[in-house]
Amino acid sequence: IDADPQFSSKSNVQANGVDIDIRICRPVVFDWNGDAKKDLLAGDYNGNVYYYENTNTTHDPVLIAGQLLTAGGSIVDVGNHSTPVIVDWNNDGCMDLVVGDAQGYVRVFLQQTTPVLLISETDGDTTVYESGATDDSYEVKLNMAPAGPLTVSLSHDAEIYVDKPSLTFTSTDWDTPQTVTVTAVDDGDKDVSSISTISHTCSGMDINWIDVTSELDVTVVDDDNASPVIVKNTVTGTEDTLLTWDITTSVVDSDSTDLEFTVKSSPAHGTLDSSTANYSYNPNPDWNGTDDFLLEVSDGNTSTQVTYSITILPVNDPPVLTDNLLSAENDVFYSGAAIPLQYKSSDIDAGDTITNVVFLIDDVPVAQDPYDGDNIYTQSVALAAGSY
Repeated sequence: IDADPQFSSKSNVQANGVDIDIRICRPVVFDWNGDAKKDLLAGDYNGNVYYYENTNTTHDPVLIAGQLLTAGGSIVDVGNHSTPVIVDWNNDGCMDLVVGDAQGYVRVFLQQTTPVLLISETDGDTTVYESGATDDSYEVKLNMAPAGPLTVSLSHDAEIYVDKPSLTFTSTDWDTPQTVTVTAVDDGDKDVSSISTISHTCSGMDINWIDVTSELDVTVVDDDNASPVIVKNTVTGTEDTLLTWDITTSVVDSDSTDLEFTVKSSPAHGTLDSSTANYSYNPNPDWNGTDDFLLEVSDGNTSTQVTYSITILPVNDPPVLTDNLLSAENDVFYSGAAIPLQYKSSDIDAGDTITNVVFLIDDVPVAQDPYDGDNIYTQSVALAAGSY
């Protein structure tokens, strides 16, 4: 390729979307501000030097409007036809500006540098997620060589952690970026997204670097999914009565309204209908007490199970008279004798006392034998002479 280079058709370099137009332009491409992106310096015919910062990437540069370089508070001006070159003129680890002019002079502008930590963020910011779906990273390097080993200590709050507590640079690798990976701490709480700050503090043998600091803001996105919370798991009804209630009032979910309810085990003493949000429970006849079923609620990401309790209160059922025992022997002629008639009474409500009342008809005397232990009573009806 170098022996036989092939080029595309020309295209004009632009800044702020407009073609750069400098007469007798002398361009120099260089990472001027230490952000790992190639910038553009251009000398023009009147002796000035323009700086065009690349705000995108080296492979796809986007330049902003040119700025005139200054030295000592004044605009760099070498008379005319400036030809800038960037080089570390005095070997201090800082790039200096060397400019030739039309008269043959060469001017050197030494970079007066203050030690600075250069932090380069991935895609321009640092964002992490509590779910752990995405970590983020950034790079750190120095803008000038330290006189000896330099330690950069990292500190931060409890919302994040980093993969290393400190970085170490030397006089030979000061401009080699070191990567720090940031991860959010999943605290399980449902919080709003927040900003955490990573502080970088320098220490070492070089007095110029001692206590040099830099801070990096990290956006912590709380994308945890809150589980459904059961706020009600009891209902009360009465015996022999259909009980209905809205199951959705039993659950809250701070980040979801689309909940799925599933009955994992059915109640034992009645029939539960869970086909709609309006649950219904029909207790077995004459049954009262406490029944339950296992309910699961899911928001599509997490689920919660709870034992749902149903209390059925008793009602006082009337006693039952089994009238088919009220019988005498058919086709038997009774005359002047007592006719034995039997009946059975019962009450499903345990502990209730049954009182039997016999109504007299036409003043016929009625006698009752003692209770035989099975709620069966024998009544004797004395008949007057005659036929019935």
